[in-house]
Order: sequence, then structure tokens, then C-alpha cells
Amino acid sequence: MKNNLISIQDLFYKKIFRIPDYQRGYSWGEQQLKEFWSDLYNLRENVDHYTGMISLKELSSEVTKNWDKEKWLFNNAGYHAYHIVDGQQRLTTIIILINEIVNYYKEKYYDKNQEEVIVNSMSLSRIVEDYLYILDPNSQNINKTYKFGYEVDNPSYEFFKHKILNEPNPGEIKETFYTLNLENAKLFFNKMIKDLVARCGINELEKLFRNLTQKLKFNLYDIDDDFNVFIAFETMNNRGKPLSYLELLKNRLIYLSTLFPSLSEEDEANKRIVREEINETWKTIYGYLGRNKEKPLNDNDFLQNHWMIYFKYTRSNSITYNSFLLNDYFTQQNLFKENQFNIQKSIENDEIITDEDLIVINDDYGIYTNKYDLSLGDINNYILSLKNLVGYWYQIHFPIEIKNEKIRMYLERLNILGFANFKPLTTVILSKYNISEDKKVEALKGIERFVFLHYRLNGYIGTYKNSFFFGMAHKLYFEEITIDEVISEVNKIDYMYSNNVIKSAGVLDKFAKLFNGSEKGFYSWATLRYVLYEYERKLAFGKGSSRSLSPDIFKADKRDLCSIEHIYPQTPTDKYWIKNFEEYDDVQKYRLTGSLGNLLPLSKSINSSLQNDSFEEKKIGKYRNNEEVRRGYHNGSYSEIEIMQYEDWNAETILERGLKMIDFMQEEWNFKFHNRAEKIKFLGLNFMCTDEDEYEDYYDVEDDEILDNKSIIYENWDEELHLTIENIKYATGLYKNGGILVKEKSKLRTNVQAARSSMQNKIDKYRKDSNIQNGIYINDVFYESPSLAANVILGNHKNGWICWKNDKGKTLDELVRK
Repeated sequence: MKNNLISIQDLFYKKIFRIPDYQRGYSWGEQQLKEFWSDLYNLRENVDHYTGMISLKELSSEVTKNWDKEKWLFNNAGYHAYHIVDGQQRLTTIIILINEIVNYYKEKYYDKNQEEVIVNSMSLSRIVEDYLYILDPNSQNINKTYKFGYEVDNPSYEFFKHKILNEPNPGEIKETFYTLNLENAKLFFNKMIKDLVARCGINELEKLFRNLTQKLKFNLYDIDDDFNVFIAFETMNNRGKPLSYLELLKNRLIYLSTLFPSLSEEDEANKRIVREEINETWKTIYGYLGRNKEKPLNDNDFLQNHWMIYFKYTRSNSITYNSFLLNDYFTQQNLFKENQFNIQKSIENDEIITDEDLIVINDDYGIYTNKYDLSLGDINNYILSLKNLVGYWYQIHFPIEIKNEKIRMYLERLNILGFANFKPLTTVILSKYNISEDKKVEALKGIERFVFLHYRLNGYIGTYKNSFFFGMAHKLYFEEITIDEVISEVNKIDYMYSNNVIKSAGVLDKFAKLFNGSEKGFYSWATLRYVLYEYERKLAFGKGSSRSLSPDIFKADKRDLCSIEHIYPQTPTDKYWIKNFEEYDDVQKYRLTGSLGNLLPLSKSINSSLQNDSFEEKKIGKYRNNEEVRRGYHNGSYSEIEIMQYEDWNAETILERGLKMIDFMQEEWNFKFHNRAEKIKFLGLNFMCTDEDEYEDYYDVEDDEILDNKSIIYENWDEELHLTIENIKYATGLYKNGGILVKEKSKLRTNVQAARSSMQNKIDKYRKDSNIQNGIYINDVFYESPSLAANVILGNHKNGWICWKNDKGKTLDELVRK
């Protein structure tokens, strides 16, 4: 291995450089470009700058025998070809910068021949030949040989030639995650050069070019034939911007594919096929990862989530995905040296390979046991799976191209709400051709509801059931379970009864904390904007619509964040607000301000200094000299237009709108609070609860059987029980044989109308059949359930297990069932 300190000018003498297929693409971002430019620009006079190591592997004539465009340089000009093993990021950056310097001079001196344009005593044409490309004079200048570039099958090859080095475009060029970085580097240097010349003059650009080609110094390492270039790549590429695990894995798989024995021409052909498939797969992967230029996807995120799908994951498994793939599974030690099963076995849609065909994972610890040696077919099946799933990985992040409106809608909602632990499972669901679109919609709807209820509403920790759902992704992918089993699991909400009523105080406890300390009520709830967004969608399109609004619906333009206004202001100095809320103390005003019903999304920016206006001014807007200085709700979002319907804004309207929004949430995500009182407490307005609210239950009539547990007859309770509302005792009774024996002289609560006509008809029937005169029971009457007795006496739908209490205030539920 030879070691020399050389400049770029020396390095490029009589050499052709190509980036091999096992290398990653161009990965430098703005930070690395800025650091490089700063180092180059700030070089002191007469001082060289050590830039690092360049590792090269000279290529034999056997390797380059098909390099038709370069042959004339090898045969006639004494050139040699090299693979860049280490340093390709820096060299690519340097070539891009040299090309942009050349382009600047071409544009500035467009009317001159390149031989006449001189930069640091060199003609522009000489610079092009030394660093960029050379024209073969024997081809009538048709054959253009590039001195630096990628191997032909690299996904960046065409892009680099045509988009970076400006060769005329032959047609459509595929773009990837890496080509986006190439384009950004070109734009960066183009801008920096123009700024430099405008600020300091063209002499500074000449100085910069001199620094670039003569004063940057490298250690040059020529890798000998007996030195393994794949191992060198992994060990040397740990400087600068680190390699991603996906990039390392590509190199590893290509390396392993070369190690299998070639006992026949068929073996050699299979190795070549796998290597080509690896390159094609990584081209596909990075094509999808960089498809959205504004938000390119992270390669390690995809690799980790695919690992969860392809290999069985358990929480007890302490090994990380990168360690498993690079240190445990895809290793030289695991290679099967004799014969490999047919590589044509592949994962294509529903024709998949079982666990037994691949690897064995210990069910208790999730660690690779090496029961089967790694074959060429295993490598092939794995990369085909990567290639198959990356398109669906892209779709879950950018669902705009999905034709099914409901699938697209739920994916868009999950992108706003957050997938939590469901990205692997969602990817698999989309990938399955044998699952109907209706079933996919049902599963996605369940996932969105699960995420909202567990993680956003009840505040479960982010790792809750993660290993369980990761495991489901693996099992569904390999068809060990059905989509119906998935749907069943995502619809299980731990803290709810079978009728979807919340049975835990966790939700109320979480939201009570939003009104403690420095918190600002619902304004501090991280999921507020999502709820307001979905409420706006419902107002815009109606119940059950699959149409989606843009997430920017509440933005004036892309630079503005969604603005949430407190209708009753945080600093209510206007006399309108002082009068409307004068009966409440400071703590109650604070709670009213931050309550859900008082928060309104705005469709464009409003001057915050004007937000203390009265309610009427907010509705119609504010004008000075016939010029609008604050727009009104009348021309705002659907939510603002809805607020326009209120004549006044006070504590009661804040409560009313809050309850309306809770009703929307209950309907949208299919859950219920026990009663009106719990809704009011959820809103942070505990002080507005009445005794009546405590008893107002919201179970369906059909749920009486569940609530009263008719299938279970508890022991009788001899102690008297009472129904009391607002300190008025209406009835006395005893718990007997699963029901309530209402004692004579108990009285009915009058002037109460049930919320539903079916409930009212039921109450009227039982009142008519009971021996009641003038609203008084004239003898004992037995009702078959505590709730039925409470419904008839109190005239509304009640949960009797909570309404009936003893003299000490303990409920029947506490006394008997618990």
C-alpha cells in the first residue's frame, strides 16, 4: 500500500475515476457543503490544507474490457482506470464545484472561445480536459469521455452526466435520494460563486480555484490486489458523514455474493444475477426515498421497519436492527459453502417464503440461532422483499397517489396524528393484494382510532404494545394471521367497557393536568390541532365523508403556522368581556379561557393586538377609515362561520360548544363518557357541574342488560337505598333478586323529558303500569333492574348502579358488585 501527499491537480493526471456499485451515492448536505466552502475560502496564502485520504483500487484490463468510451485513452494516452474506495464524497464535491466554476466563466465570456478564457494561466478548455471530460479527436468529437463518474448501472450515472455536467439530455432521467443531494450541491455552489464575485470580484474566484486544485492535499492510498476492497470500504468510510446502515448493508451483500463458490457456469450466473438485483433494488429504494424532494425519507428508518416486518421482533430482544443485520445475520461466518437453493424462489405478492426457508428466531429472545446457513437464495429473497415493500413505505408517507379515497384519507390522517408503532403493520396491509380494499380501510380506521384513543387521548406511553403490533406485521406479511385478526386487535381499547364507555379515570386525570401550573388548558394539548382539523373537515363535508382538507387549511400561506384564537381572550380588558364574566373568579376565568369550546382555528393570520375585541367585533371584523384591520369570523373557516351563529359569548356558550365538540369526538372515534358530568370535567369546567349532571348517563337503551348484569344475580342488600337529586330525595328502595323494590311513598320526578323518544315511551309505559297516584307510589313496586327503577322514577336514562346510594353516599355498584 503506497502513501503520498498530493493535490487534486496531481491526482487527476492520466486517471479515470469511477464510483463502484458497492458505494453509496452522494450524501453530503448543506452543512457539509458550507464547511467545505469555508475551509476552501479561508485558506491562508502559502499554506496547504490537509483534506484527508483518497483510497483507490486500480482496475485490470479484464475489468475495463467493455469500457468502450474510455478505451482510446487507455490504449493511446497511457490512462489508467480506478475505483474510488474511500473519498468519493469529497471528490464528487470538488468536481461539482469545478464544473460550476467552468459554467460561470462560460456564461460570463459566452462570446469567446474556451481557448481564449484564461483562469490561473490555464485555458478554460484545458481545465475541462484535466478534470471533467475529454473529446476523442478520432470520433469527430462525438465520443466524450468523463474523467470522473459512476459505473454505468449506478442510479446516479445518467443524472450526474446530464444534470450536473450538462451533457444534452437523452430523455427521462430517474431521480433518487442521492440525485437530490447532487442537485442541491450544484445549486449551492452556483449561488456561492455568484455571491463571491459580486462581493469580492472575479480575482477571488481565481484564488478559490487555485486553492481547490493546488492547495488541498490528500494522502493517496493505492489498494493492492490482495487487499479486500469491500472490507476496506467498511473500515475506511467512517470519517466525514457516516455511512447509513442501508448503505453499509448494500456493500455487505455485494461482498457476500462474491464469496459463494462457483462450481459451474450456473453458479457464476446466479452470483451475477444477485449482484445485479442488489444494485437494482438499491436503485429502487433510493428512488422512492428521494421521490419527494421537499421531504426525502430516511434510509435507516426504512431499513429498521423492514427488519421488524421480515424478521420476528420481540421486546425481550436486546439486539438492534443494524447489529442483527450486519453482525449476526449477513456475515461471512454464516455462509453455506456447499450448495444454495434456487434463487428463483422469491417473495412476489402472495407467493412468499416461510420462516423455515429463511432463518430461525428464538421465540423467547428473538436472537438468530444459526440453525440454517445463509445461502445465496436467502440474500436474493431478502432484497426482493426490500424492493417489494419500499413502494408501500413511500405510500404510507405520501398517500396522494392512492386511488381509493378512504385509504388515502386514513393515511393522511395518520400522517398528521402520527403512526405511533404502526408503520410496519400499515406497510404490510397496503402490500397485500389478497386483502380487499374494504378490509384495508377497516384496518386503517381501527389503527387511527387506536392511536388517537390510547396515545393521544389517554396518554399511554409510546412503547405501549409496540412489540405486539410489530409481531403482527411479521405474521401478516408471512400470512400466519388474517386481516380479520388484525382488525380485531386494533379495535380493542383497554380502558373501555365492551359498549365503548370509558371505565378509567386516566383520561380525566390527564386533562386535569392541562390546567395545572404553567399549562394553558386545551391550548397545551398536542393533539388539539388534529381534533380541530377533523372537526373542520366534518363541518365542510359532513359526516362520514372521505374527502380531505389540506393540512394548510388554517394557514394564510406556507410560512404561517395554524393560529388558534381564544374567543374569550386571555387578557379580557374590553368592557364586554368584563361584564359577561364578572361572576367568575380568576381561576374559573382561566379555566374558561383554556377550555376546548373557547378555542377557534383561524384560516389566516390576525393581528394579535386586536384579539381583545368584543365578540360582536370579532364576528364582523374591525375597520379604520373604511379599511379592514381585522377580518371577521364571517369570511373565515367553517368553524368560524359556526361561531357566527351565537348571539353572545359567555361561560354557558363555552360549555355548550365544548360539549358539542365532545359529541363530535365521541362519534368520530367511537367512545363515550359515563355521563355529562365527566364531559364537563374533561373540559376543565368542574365548577359548572350540577348534581343533575352527575346522574345524566349516556348509555344506549339496549345497554341496560350489560349495565345491570342480568345474567348475574348478586346477593340481596338489606340496607335501604335512596335516589336523591339536588338534595331532593325521590325514592327509597331495596336491592332484591337483581332488581330494586321501590318502597311506597316514593315519588316521581316530574317535568323531565328523556332525550330519546324510545326512552320516553318506555318510561311512560312503566309509570302507567305501576300503582302511582299524583306522582306518589301507593304501594311497593319491583323493577327488574336498578337502571329501570331509576329511569322510571327520575324520568330519564340513568345508570341505576350509580344513582342508588345508601345513607353514607356509597353507590349500589360499590356496595354490591364491587
